[in-house]
Amino acid sequence: MEVYPATKGNTLQQILTETTFETPLMQLTLTSASFSLIVLGAAGGPFEDRLTGYLVRPWDSRSLLSFDPGSLLGGIRRSLPSLDTLFNFNSDNTDNTDTAPKALPSTTLKTLITGHLISHPHLDHCAGLLISSQADAPGASKPLYGLNSTLTALNTHAFNNILWPNLPKFGYYHYEQMIPGNITTKTGGIPRLDSLIYPVSHADLTSACFLLGENLSTFTAPSGDAILLCGDLGADVNEKSTLNAKMWNSVAPLVSSKRLKALMIECSFPDSTPTSSLFGHLTPKLVIQELRVLAQAVLDLGKSGCSATVENVLQGFTVIIQHVKESIDAVRAEGGRDLAVEKIVQELGEQNNLGVKFIFAHQNIGGIIAV
Repeated sequence: MEVYPATKGNTLQQILTETTFETPLMQLTLTSASFSLIVLGAAGGPFEDRLTGYLVRPWDSRSLLSFDPGSLLGGIRRSLPSLDTLFNFNSDNTDNTDTAPKALPSTTLKTLITGHLISHPHLDHCAGLLISSQADAPGASKPLYGLNSTLTALNTHAFNNILWPNLPKFGYYHYEQMIPGNITTKTGGIPRLDSLIYPVSHADLTSACFLLGENLSTFTAPSGDAILLCGDLGADVNEKSTLNAKMWNSVAPLVSSKRLKALMIECSFPDSTPTSSLFGHLTPKLVIQELRVLAQAVLDLGKSGCSATVENVLQGFTVIIQHVKESIDAVRAEGGRDLAVEKIVQELGEQNNLGVKFIFAHQNIGGIIAV
């Protein structure tokens, strides 16, 4: 796991590096990465310019998938240096002069992004797609991947010629329904890239997690790297659901064989938040609780050795935390510290008795996370 930050010395980074699970800021080696994520935004609100949004690059592909584009074109503009790095722009011109090739918002949006993964239709997960769509490539008919409920909501309430022009009708996009248990091959037109969707509960609607990887037709195969990207979800215990547990049991063989390189999961609120105010989200305590269910599922496979326990079977596994709800007045606080974010960082660090490697997407807005 490697992290290429957009900037150094920011307040949130200082908060993070003072904790017990410091994220190493090292020179990025992208050539060996299974997946590279450009962080366009990482928050669950309330600031619209930092909403969740990610560009996912499998292997050395020349294509990108967007995941939950609450931020899109604005985040792309902020992330242009990272795109230069990711695609080796400027590699032939070490002086970085104006004649060197550079990433552009237009080519990134129109050409490099070949599909969008949308976990659910809440605006903080698709607003960037809507606003940016007018600048996308006419006639490209890019796939919008999601559950039927999500795509129906987008068609009925977003791309409806009332809230926003019906651009799928005019050939900009098409709806690509994903059915749980069915593999989508060549996702976004990317060779070798399979994907699966897992429904999860998010208060009064169904959200989703996307498993991306190679050779997903068999989870027992010895090779084929994968990553699991989760949209908003609540804990099974609060949602009166078993959907998370079913997902953890499904991906456990990929964790056991080290094929699953990382899990991205939300952590929206600190532990002090009442259950009635979570609205289908997670706290640090609930994140650890869900990870323990995953650990038990891996342990139950019986392939981790006689010394394996729930506490060590996920040792070193990468967990990317996203969708923290930021404080509305943090910018006015002492030193610009966001106490809500800091509290979640602290609580996850204190409760991490599983030995997982936490990475905070918030630390890397505009930067790259490579796993």
